[in-house]
Amino acid sequence: MDTFNQQIFEFGEFRLDAGERLLSHNGAAVSLTPKAFETLLVLVQNHGHVLTREQLLNEVWRDAFVEENTLTQNIAALRRALSERQNARQYIETVPKVGYRFVAGVRELGKQNGEMLIARRTRERLVIKAQEAIVDRRDADELTIVRQPPSLFEMVKQRRRLILAISTFVLFAVVTTALITANFSTPVASNPPIKSIAVLPFQTLDTSEREAYLGLGMADTLITKISNIGQIKIRPTSAIRKYSDQEQDSLAAGREQRVDAVLEGSIQRSGDKMRVTVRLLSVRDGSPLWAYRCDEVCTDLFDVQDLITEQVAGALTLKLTGQEKARLTQRHTESLEAYQAYLKGRYFWNKRTPEDFKKAAEHFQQAITIDPNYALGYAGLADCYFFNGEGAKTLEALSKALELDDQLVEAITTQAYYLSVRWDWASAETLFKRAIELNPNYPPAHHWYAFHLAALGRFPEAIEEINRAKELDPLSLIINTDVGHILYFSRQYDQAIEAYRRVLEMEPNFSVGRWRLGEAYEQKGMVEEAIAEYQKALSLSKNPTIEVWLGHTYAVSGKKDKAHKILGELVKIHKRDPRWFYEIALIYEGLGDRERAFEWLEKAFENKEEASLALLKAEPMLDSLRADRRFTELLNRIGLVE
Repeated sequence: MDTFNQQIFEFGEFRLDAGERLLSHNGAAVSLTPKAFETLLVLVQNHGHVLTREQLLNEVWRDAFVEENTLTQNIAALRRALSERQNARQYIETVPKVGYRFVAGVRELGKQNGEMLIARRTRERLVIKAQEAIVDRRDADELTIVRQPPSLFEMVKQRRRLILAISTFVLFAVVTTALITANFSTPVASNPPIKSIAVLPFQTLDTSEREAYLGLGMADTLITKISNIGQIKIRPTSAIRKYSDQEQDSLAAGREQRVDAVLEGSIQRSGDKMRVTVRLLSVRDGSPLWAYRCDEVCTDLFDVQDLITEQVAGALTLKLTGQEKARLTQRHTESLEAYQAYLKGRYFWNKRTPEDFKKAAEHFQQAITIDPNYALGYAGLADCYFFNGEGAKTLEALSKALELDDQLVEAITTQAYYLSVRWDWASAETLFKRAIELNPNYPPAHHWYAFHLAALGRFPEAIEEINRAKELDPLSLIINTDVGHILYFSRQYDQAIEAYRRVLEMEPNFSVGRWRLGEAYEQKGMVEEAIAEYQKALSLSKNPTIEVWLGHTYAVSGKKDKAHKILGELVKIHKRDPRWFYEIALIYEGLGDRERAFEWLEKAFENKEEASLALLKAEPMLDSLRADRRFTELLNRIGLVE
């Protein structure tokens, strides 16, 4: 674009001065990065007309290689800047699958004479014009100096103006040197300390699912690496996967995740080669704290990942321990093919459906077939088997993963939970503590440890751990729900109800939240409210376990016919699927039939329904049985001595 344009435009309460490169609102300057300004200028100059993304990229970034994500971020920044200052109509319209159009009315005021401006300082920007040299500390590539054509300088021929221009350039050199020194020696000195980060899914030019795994997988790997730094909190992959949309506003995502900074990036692949760009942005003001771009085509993705994690730690001026440094650059495989298979596995595993668990297991198996010593591949397999209830396969995969890397936190945490629900309380406790010591930023370690502690009746510690998991992953529906569940186990029903209601404010159709709210209502004696919540949960999910809880509430509320009907259906299911002993015992307890309740609890023990019985000591629904010596004896056999 012609950056020496002297046009002035007005729209609404804004004035855009092309010559001064200034956007103002009612006379006050609006801070924009140079590229955001140029994007706005092109849109305003073509107001009322649709500009394709390709046209905008070619016009604003003529000599640079950038991805569409860069344009998207500039558009988002412009929309925020405009809407924050004038609550009016939308200025920039998105034309789906095409581009953008500036839709506000625009008045062109004409051109102004190009006079030399020696120096002008604004709040965040130093502008020095002789040959139109602009220094902007908030530009995307750390510190960018953009030099404009020297036409004005050629127009100024008087000796006095020439001397003044030379003086200006001397001043420019001094100030630029000072800015560069400040920017590179203390990259975040002017900002508050960064204590939390979200690594967003990298954007890819190929938006098909065939390549989608790469962007999310890149983020997943960096999250795993950075989470080894105990000094900073990082959001888990489960929290950021929803930002895979190409149109996502990075700073809005950072605010939603309640972090101090976001790491965003893009990756373009062609065969075995790729280009990578990364920026670390302050969520507070959008300023770049660090940036990296692989200008040459990259072939070693592992080197790029190591560089990013090391440079991010350096940009945040973190002092790492020897162990943190070692784990920051640790590689679990040298095979790019095995790594890509693993990324595909994690991509499907994070979708958390039975079908996707199956796909994930296939990719994890492919990864370890390519590299039989790939510990993360075995850990991924173990997670798939664990959530599918395949105990023997889970243990086998965990053993192999830990044989290859006995400090692999993902495997240690899964093994700890596996042992906890199988009543090996002491071993599970040791492993949970070890996992948290190795990586205090891994949410599942705190989440699952909370249930282990609740099972043992150590409720204050359990509450502390589940709150720590929530702190690390504040938007997780299941973690927020389990905050309420731990409070429920500790008999703090009012607080549990409040926690469940907050979850349902986040997502009214989350069936687990409604199920858990129903059980808390029952313990408060609010049986009609409990029944209503269970019925809502069942309308959202055909989970037969929810019907068991509904049957228990029917039983305690005197609706015994309805309770017996559910009990009869459950017994039929049990004949086809020889489980459900514990659930049948719950309904008999609600009916007040103590003998049959103990009969089915004993069957559950004999049938090794370990996961269900693990919470025997904590479950409030069984409080009516606790005074019976048979209950105490059962707790003793499980290892839960009262």
